[in-house]
Amino acid sequence: MPVAYNRVRIAGTMPGGEVWSVNPGFGPNFGPLATTFAQLQSWAAAIVLLNAGNVIPPSWRAAISNAVAVTTIRTEYFGPDGKLAQAAESILATPVAGIGAATKGFQSAVVLSLRTGRPGRSYRGRLYLPALAMVIDTNTLRIAPATRLTLATETATFLKAIGTAAPPAANILPVVVSQTVSLLTTIASISVGDILDSQRRRRDSVAELTSVGPL
Repeated sequence: MPVAYNRVRIAGTMPGGEVWSVNPGFGPNFGPLATTFAQLQSWAAAIVLLNAGNVIPPSWRAAISNAVAVTTIRTEYFGPDGKLAQAAESILATPVAGIGAATKGFQSAVVLSLRTGRPGRSYRGRLYLPALAMVIDTNTLRIAPATRLTLATETATFLKAIGTAAPPAANILPVVVSQTVSLLTTIASISVGDILDSQRRRRDSVAELTSVGPL
């Protein structure tokens, strides 16, 4: 049977009308979930204030580039039937842009792997963060170890801060949600690999222009 949980949607814009989002899940820590509109609205407003009002941590801003911005925080409650039961949004008065020029395309992403310490697909998750400004080694085409470590540690701190910002203070933790096994599993660590990935669904509305070379 399905399981109840909260989800936070950190969303924003890209050039050409494209949008992006990352959507971590949250579960109860021996306490209640955020279930009412008032709780969810308060939570969204509190998330907007994180990282000195920049919402996302510095390593995320450095990855997404100044062509990408955070515009909206949406908090959601999925009930025991697994369906969306309540939601609230906080729209940033001024979008928070990333840092650095974009050097890569829409679909470039760095994968933030969510580890729970348990084996199996139901006990791990992924967040695909836009990586339009991610610096890679020009010889190996890989992300440097120091950059990966900063991303991993700042992501872990950020997810914990989101949970702590929820109205039932400190009663909500970042989790991997599995409706397959009807279970929420607390995230124990964040893993970041050294090769950029591609999120194929990211380019879903921008029109592609072509150039033709006649034979």
